[in-house]
Amino acid sequence: MMKEKREADSPMEQNPAGNNKNGGPGCISFVGWSGGGKTTLVSAIVGLAASRGLIVGAVKATHAELKFDAPGTDSSRFADAGARRVLILAKDREVLICRKKQAGNDLQRSPEDAIERSFSHMDLVLCEGPVLEGAPLFEVTDGRESLKYPAERLSGIVGAGSAGREEAEAAGIPWFDRSTPELLFQYFREQGFIP
Repeated sequence: MMKEKREADSPMEQNPAGNNKNGGPGCISFVGWSGGGKTTLVSAIVGLAASRGLIVGAVKATHAELKFDAPGTDSSRFADAGARRVLILAKDREVLICRKKQAGNDLQRSPEDAIERSFSHMDLVLCEGPVLEGAPLFEVTDGRESLKYPAERLSGIVGAGSAGREEAEAAGIPWFDRSTPELLFQYFREQGFIP
């Protein structure tokens, strides 16, 4: 059964706890330098949330161009002909391709709209990258480089060893040891970031 098309999609607004004011999932973003441990940490938190029965989505923000919809493939031909979305179904997975530009039309959506449309049925969405304005933003650092973001913009710092601890204390924001994702998960629950 197809859902009725909504007249107007309001942008997904986050409250200070990271929950979507429009009834969608709470979102938490993790930022930092490449190789600093973001993916490992996000994977651990996804596992903790899923093991507790939460429905979890994950977003990887990248500047790289995606290459799996290669020219000449069936999915590319469907999109070139005008399909706004192409769903590829395989035995072990499915991939939904939504092109941002098509036949001269700019189909750009805000990250908030893309997440709301794709993850509205989720309890929690963890984002690797600064995807959503207003979502809690945690920097993950291994201490090899200075923080990527000013501490004043962050909701917290997650460091390896004592990396980032001084910056967190100076900014008055929480600091977490990267090797204890359970404590970070518990903090998220206490703050209402996670249902």
